[in-house]
Amino acid sequence: MNSSRTNLRGFTLIEIMIALTLGLILTAGVIVMFTVNSSTQRVVQENSRLQENARFALNEIMLKLRMVNFSGCNSNIDFSNTKEFLNTADISASKAFYNDIASNGMMNVYKDSIGLPAAISSDNAITEDISGIQSDMLVIRGVDDQGAQLMTAQSGGTDGDIQIANTGYVAKEDTLFIADCEKTALFQAGNVSNSASTSTISLSQPISNTDIFYDDAILYQYQVNIFYVGNSDIKNSKGQPIPTLYQKTNSDDPFELAQGISDLNFSFGIDTDDDGKPNKFVNADEVSASEWIKVTVIKVQVTAVPIEDIGMRTGRVFFATVSLRN
Repeated sequence: MNSSRTNLRGFTLIEIMIALTLGLILTAGVIVMFTVNSSTQRVVQENSRLQENARFALNEIMLKLRMVNFSGCNSNIDFSNTKEFLNTADISASKAFYNDIASNGMMNVYKDSIGLPAAISSDNAITEDISGIQSDMLVIRGVDDQGAQLMTAQSGGTDGDIQIANTGYVAKEDTLFIADCEKTALFQAGNVSNSASTSTISLSQPISNTDIFYDDAILYQYQVNIFYVGNSDIKNSKGQPIPTLYQKTNSDDPFELAQGISDLNFSFGIDTDDDGKPNKFVNADEVSASEWIKVTVIKVQVTAVPIEDIGMRTGRVFFATVSLRN
């Protein structure tokens, strides 16, 4: 019986080594491409987040700056001359920023604030770590743009209660601002009683018959907003502190507005010839007390850095210009 033999030939050692080498080269190429793409994607994501945080920070600061000197239909009011019905003994230090108005009007900028202004530090308003932060601190005093119209006219004396629609707008001891087109007043809310449709606000101090407001007046929340840069309690993936822009409103706790903000800087355009246009730009410490009312434009500079370490820690600078109501 004849049998056929099939010759089987395998790979030689050299062929196997060549195949393994080519496989390793291809695998290494894929790994390199994946690493490069991942790194590029991380850089793109961090830069996108950096821009988003910076623009959000600018928008929030600009929103408050545009409200500087807003006082309803009674424009160009000097808050230091506003009639006050304040029970100062009952107002906490953080709300007593009103007492600082006479110096620089509606706004203060503290240069490179390592040491805090006394009015802020006295109430421990800033609780975050600001050590090593070389950044301006912005304090804006003003009224909220959402007002409530009086439902009835006031009477004089201790019965000068104020009635507005019940929207939960006012709480006891809030500092409030009321204005019509002729006069304004700053006062502290006493007891606040709410019904289904109205809120009745009692005054902490009596008023005279010449100071009463009628149902054409608008009631606003008086606010002090502080913007500053501090180190967040949150760390990035490498345990590094994240510089963060904080905002504090009245006696509320500060909150993180935008992470990755390492510096704030403001320059002020002063109108020296009363033509409505700035003639010079200076830093806050170069503005004299008499020049604050002449500030018509503010340039805001925000420096943003990546939150995660992507080999770029220098940051990018973003600018915006705001016109004031002065």
